[in-house]
Amino acid sequence: MVAYLDGQPSEKLRRLQQVQQDLAVQLTDYCRKRDLQPFLVAGSALGAWRDGGIIAWDDDIDIGLLREDYDTLIEALANDPIPGVTLQSWRTTPGYPFAFAKLRLDGTRVDESTALGPQFHQGIFIDIFPFDALPRNPLWRKVQYGILLACNLFMLSFSREAAMNATSPLFRRLRLAALAIRPLVPMRALAAMSGWAYRLPPAAKSDTCVSFNMYGIRFAWKTRIARAALVPPQLVPFGSTQLPVPADCHAYLTGIFGDYAKRPPSNSQRPGHIRDVDFGDRADR
Repeated sequence: MVAYLDGQPSEKLRRLQQVQQDLAVQLTDYCRKRDLQPFLVAGSALGAWRDGGIIAWDDDIDIGLLREDYDTLIEALANDPIPGVTLQSWRTTPGYPFAFAKLRLDGTRVDESTALGPQFHQGIFIDIFPFDALPRNPLWRKVQYGILLACNLFMLSFSREAAMNATSPLFRRLRLAALAIRPLVPMRALAAMSGWAYRLPPAAKSDTCVSFNMYGIRFAWKTRIARAALVPPQLVPFGSTQLPVPADCHAYLTGIFGDYAKRPPSNSQRPGHIRDVDFGDRADR
């Protein structure tokens, strides 16, 4: 099992973290060759900045890019994939419900707390999040928020377990209702509408960015950050290698975590996404 007990990661968690790190290195190298600017985000940036590597109990790696770089990357990966790796995105995977992309390692399988259906690749993954520039006009921001909230209500209610993951009783009820009628809702149209709302072509853009889906639409404010604090990224040690973090990583982490140097209590130090992993043809590596 993937676990963190008595201050130590299990052997499976340790191996999972190494595989994810290798996948992150592959992706960042792929981006650099195309003049794209990826950077670690969320707990991955925290681990890099504070601990010099993945947080000891963490079980995923998150990477962000500005929207223009994200779109270029998805197009590139669709046409020139990394060998042995599968891209999951709206562009490449019909019915895929998330507005961010995943890179999945072929020949592996994970047991996730909120798994996609059996028709989707279930391999070891890293997540790739776009950062969108917020509109300058407050009215446009309200329009954007409303469209995204409504679309996500249906798109993310892809299973009862996913619906029950909502953070409030009201949204759990709304998601369960959305799950019941989801088969009648055209997912492709919702994805197109969401894609328009994320980019919002008619609106003049500010210098403030958010990642709408890192913590969910309702909590996008946690990721608000000046564009100049994200790029150009800076390289920092990450385990046995180096990976990029936001340009002003201190400001980025403070905005999300507050006093990010303070570690959570021991009962909160546990993997949050993956329960078990099958390394498949990588079992002996």
